[in-house]
Amino acid sequence: MPDPPTTFESAVAAAAGVRNAADAALVDLVATALAEGWWEGWRIHTPVQWLTLQAGVSRATARTVVRLASRAADLPTVMAAFRSGALSLDQASTVARYTPAAYEASVCELARHATVSQIVRATRQYGFDVDVVGRDEPVRRGPERAVSFALDETDQWRASIRLPADEGAVVEAALKATRDRLHAASRRAARERAAAEGRPPHGTDADLGVAPVGWADAVVGMADCVLGHDAAGAEVSSRPGVLIHLQAPVGPAEA
Repeated sequence: MPDPPTTFESAVAAAAGVRNAADAALVDLVATALAEGWWEGWRIHTPVQWLTLQAGVSRATARTVVRLASRAADLPTVMAAFRSGALSLDQASTVARYTPAAYEASVCELARHATVSQIVRATRQYGFDVDVVGRDEPVRRGPERAVSFALDETDQWRASIRLPADEGAVVEAALKATRDRLHAASRRAARERAAAEGRPPHGTDADLGVAPVGWADAVVGMADCVLGHDAAGAEVSSRPGVLIHLQAPVGPAEA
């Protein structure tokens, strides 16, 4: 008899498979609605709007479903895995967002054993981003990269960053590493202060009076680190990633 954790994980996997199959059925219905125009109606302007009303889902979920439905016919391998419960809506829609039809079978094999972030990192270079507007042809665009910053009306510095998922993960990892280092330094200083004052140098942050470290501290700390090292290493890309080889189908004449 399997141990309880294994049994529980199997139950979670089974429930996820049922949900995946149900989501796939909804995608198939939306694909039919797109093809037949059944989403059209009075004061209904887009398929996304129609689906939010029909299925009670958020706009973000409706956009994901519509995006995948618009490409369902181009992705037979992905959709078959999705209908069987082997892929989730997020996994299947990510493949649909970034992968040309000729490579969907190869990416599907990756998607079965990868997180959504890993799928994005492995396929984003193809720039096959699909956005559906009404019944027009899909608009394909690459991932956006933008940074803006300025002083606001209160003389505070504000910034906005938009990056592809893999590059954003690098920035987030750097922020986390910086915050952890600052927290460790703050805790070390608090322990030394406690020892000097004759108090126990052990305990929780609250016990020791460790100064809190937030994300703003991490941003400034990361900038100080870069300036202190003359931005050394910025020109070298050493980010970990998932490398896959996409293989297009080979026709009889090419075999």
